[in-house]
Amino acid sequence: MSKKLLLSIVLLIVVGLLAACGGTTAPAEAPAAEEPAATEPEIKAAEDIKIGMSVLNLANPFFVALAAGAQEEADKLGVELVINDPKDDVNTQVTQIENFINAGFDGFVVTAVDPAAIGPLAKDALDSGMFVVAHTSDLGEENQTALVWAVEHDMGVTLGRQAGEWATTHIPEGETLTLAILNYDIIPQVIQRREGIVDGIAEVFGDNYEVVGTVTAGDPISGAEAAENWLQAHPDLDMIVGINDGGALGAYQAVIAADKDDPETFYVGGIDATDEALAAIMDGGSYQATVDQQPSEMGALTVRTLVKAIQGEEVEAISAIKLAAVNASNVEEFMGDSGEATTEGEAETEGGAMTGDTDTIKAALDEQGLSDIKVGMSVLNLANPFFVALAAGAQDEADALGIEIVINDPKDDVNNQVTQIENFINAGFDGFVVTAVDPAAIGPLAKDALDSGMYVVAHTSDLGEENQTALVWAVEHDMGVTLGRQAGEWAKTHVPEGETLKLAILNYDIIPQVIQRREGIVDGIAEVFGDNYEVVGTVTAGDPISGSEAAETWLQAHPDLNMIVGINDGGALGAYQAVIAADKDDPETFFVGGIDATDEALAAIMEGGSYLATVDQQPYEMGALTVRALVSAIAGLPVDAISAIKLAPVDASNVEEFMN
Repeated sequence: MSKKLLLSIVLLIVVGLLAACGGTTAPAEAPAAEEPAATEPEIKAAEDIKIGMSVLNLANPFFVALAAGAQEEADKLGVELVINDPKDDVNTQVTQIENFINAGFDGFVVTAVDPAAIGPLAKDALDSGMFVVAHTSDLGEENQTALVWAVEHDMGVTLGRQAGEWATTHIPEGETLTLAILNYDIIPQVIQRREGIVDGIAEVFGDNYEVVGTVTAGDPISGAEAAENWLQAHPDLDMIVGINDGGALGAYQAVIAADKDDPETFYVGGIDATDEALAAIMDGGSYQATVDQQPSEMGALTVRTLVKAIQGEEVEAISAIKLAAVNASNVEEFMGDSGEATTEGEAETEGGAMTGDTDTIKAALDEQGLSDIKVGMSVLNLANPFFVALAAGAQDEADALGIEIVINDPKDDVNNQVTQIENFINAGFDGFVVTAVDPAAIGPLAKDALDSGMYVVAHTSDLGEENQTALVWAVEHDMGVTLGRQAGEWAKTHVPEGETLKLAILNYDIIPQVIQRREGIVDGIAEVFGDNYEVVGTVTAGDPISGSEAAETWLQAHPDLNMIVGINDGGALGAYQAVIAADKDDPETFFVGGIDATDEALAAIMEGGSYLATVDQQPYEMGALTVRALVSAIAGLPVDAISAIKLAPVDASNVEEFMN
């Protein structure tokens, strides 16, 4: 989900715009008649513009939607956009922005983890001729070209008023409303959101309330942990509200586990109107409200604003997105509201032509009078950038087909995924796409769904012919072989004849199919380099943190290590940071490679260091293809039993073809 590294910015110095960017120009000292005639600055064509974006954390569904909207707008405008994920770490974000500047991008959008740290860096960018659009976190007029946000206090008030209305109806007169708040006070602006929640409750319900706890929790895991503690410590707790849906949805799971999921006696609410939150409200349980701030449109607006500024157009200093209270009375209006897009790409199939195109499927739906189609999607983990792109492709294809899709993130937890799929079934969805955390656990559930008349498309994890309508994947072993061959080519050139190649592998053997990917890496190395290699370590690590930790251990234990390869770019990029820290970032003596061709991996390859290879498996198009296959089956069209996406090795020789 999970995205971490680099963008950049080519400088466009437009003297007449410096005041709008926070700069000033000195008065001319020579008489006007003696000054050379002014020349109009050259305005860049869209296709020559490169911009960056650094969000807060792509484990948060809000930022997934924001990034998807930004990417869609960039594609529409024809500009290049690179999106990075600092995972709420200010040091990582500083590095990302420095990379934007050093790589010569034209400007960037930033949701500052810490405005005090990012502001001066943004000012330096402005002074150099770049353009900066701040999202949500106000950097100050002198540090930004423009600010795009939803007013934080108003967001909180909008949720608070809904919570207050519930309390007015459900808390007996004279009794105290007991509530707890999931905050995110590490970001100054979001403090205003928390304060707004309390102000909204007080405005409607009055001051007979008690806040028994408040804790930083913006994601489902921390939200669940906080709620578990509160529910045990305060058995009379009535309400949990959060500054976002991410944390609140985690709290909701704890409420369900505590057997308190009754909308008459308990209230949970958040902010962002994520698909998961909307689906939870539709379920009719204690998750009863959210606030829509149009993240997809907000992402698009940040990009539109930035590109306008780069091209010399005047832009609003502050743009505020319209807010809407969402609850059971109007939730259906907000379901599946993420913009329009069509998808492109190629797929190879086993046993026939590719699943029907978007127009063909739409025509079949219209012909049969099929409307109000609802489908679900359960991925592995939206902290992984691959699944962010997969989900974006699925959402865009659903929008293009005019169907509703709800995308869930089980965070690699099979129990979460089982619950999500049971919810799809119980809610009467027409079908679902699933990347099974554990095919042995999900297969029988998928079979039950098929037997009930639903359709199931498996992604990557093969559930077995009897448990799925279709399978969309990139052949796992082939993926590994593709990376292994690149690693073997490097070893042939850089490991002296007769010496042993020492390598370590970041695997993910908790998913059976991905074992084949790891085995493929070794087979590819052996195919090209021969068998004079030694695997000194292998560990489960699919994200940057675990990848970095594993690499640090290996580098200390094996100072003669030549290579670290990973089954995805997420873990491998973490290992790369450890390689840099160990002062081994030399492409002549060390090789790091992964799989997925994430933006961060492509940018790392572009840098020319020891991160030398990845494999592109078109996650965006793969996501779109899963939805096309699923809806084709629902519409009664023929569907290929297996569709395999085309793979491509990516290295320094061709990386520019895959950027963006």
